[in-house]
Amino acid sequence: MTASILSAVPFRIDYMTDTLPWKDTNLLLPKYSYFELIDVETGKTFQVQRRAGNKHADVQPVTEADTKVMKEIYGGHWSWSRRAILVKSGNLLIPASMNGMPHGGGALQNGFPGHFCVHFLGSTTHKTPRPDFAHTLMIHKAAGELPEFLASLKPEGAMRVVEMAVKQRDEELLGNMLMEGKGRDSETLLEKVRTMKISSFEVKETSPFLARVKIKVKWTDGKRGVHHSDVVINLHQPEGISGWKIGGKELSGSF
Repeated sequence: MTASILSAVPFRIDYMTDTLPWKDTNLLLPKYSYFELIDVETGKTFQVQRRAGNKHADVQPVTEADTKVMKEIYGGHWSWSRRAILVKSGNLLIPASMNGMPHGGGALQNGFPGHFCVHFLGSTTHKTPRPDFAHTLMIHKAAGELPEFLASLKPEGAMRVVEMAVKQRDEELLGNMLMEGKGRDSETLLEKVRTMKISSFEVKETSPFLARVKIKVKWTDGKRGVHHSDVVINLHQPEGISGWKIGGKELSGSF
């Protein structure tokens, strides 16, 4: 899909984005090729080289200066959190997603202890044959398609977005899933719940405008206490609104 990128980033780029599938980007950006990554939220850019990877691209910052920019993007701390990026190759911007955690081997003299992963539409991790949900969400964000992607999700997918938003401390994303939007309720939930891992999901009742779901969830509080809870949550799809939403007070009150 080709779409204007002007509304997706906080700066002007006179290019068009093309959400290419992994089978195409794997050929377009071969091993040892160089390209530029643009962080969608901050607009910061740095150069990388693809070094390996057959299910996704394993890349490394080219220089110590590139490593410094990447670490600034992650707030000064390496993290597995996914971020929406644009890969600049020639006059093409390809929506993608990266994590910010050095791992494995690295061959460049860049001050980066390993490599990190860049995912494209349809690429997978080493552990599963299916695309990683969090990377897929960030790819759609990079393409300027986040509202449409969220609106297309079923109740389970909506809860996965909440899980991801809590894990990544992303209040903006969490606000997209709450009926009240971003505000005091999203702040309260992030204050109470530090991490969240849903282990099972069961739809108890559903209608065009209401889905009652039961989840088994492992979560940690602000003091790093670990909890295991069975939580029943109502998801709403009000008439005239696309996508499932959750009451913020109900959600934060469940933990």
